[in-house]
Amino acid sequence: MAYDVIAGKSGPAHFAVPWSRAPETSFLVTFDAMKSALEQTGLKVVAWDDRTQAAVDWFAEQAEGPRRREGRVAILQAVLDRPSLIIKSVGRA
Repeated sequence: MAYDVIAGKSGPAHFAVPWSRAPETSFLVTFDAMKSALEQTGLKVVAWDDRTQAAVDWFAEQAEGPRRREGRVAILQAVLDRPSLIIKSVGRA
């Protein structure tokens, strides 16, 4: 199952957004581009649904609902990096 933020049909996002402060650092793709990219990896799309309204409703409920007030759900943002693999020469001058 995949769940991701993608480019909407009404134009570019208004910045800042949780993942980017400016268009230069935001790389949202369209529904079609995402589907194509997933299929190119060999995945077979079994279901493909626009869940935008359900997500909007869920976030609104969380902001006001007991799960948020009681600390049962939280939002995390992380920036990760993978250090480059360092290959050491053995026995070389």
